[in-house]
Amino acid sequence: MPAPALKFCGINDSRALDAAIHARGDYVGFVFHPPSPRHVGLDDAAALGARMPTTRRSVLP
Repeated sequence: MPAPALKFCGINDSRALDAAIHARGDYVGFVFHPPSPRHVGLDDAAALGARMPTTRRSVLP
């Protein structure tokens, strides 16, 4: 049986992104709903997504 894919949601800073990458997450997600405590702006999400290894993916709504 193949290993399940891992997705970490609510990434909103480089520390959380680094932890998701270190944990071998396959996907990371960003929250764009402003009232959420995990909200991230589009520019910040783009900058974080640019730091993702090419073997991983970011998920946008």
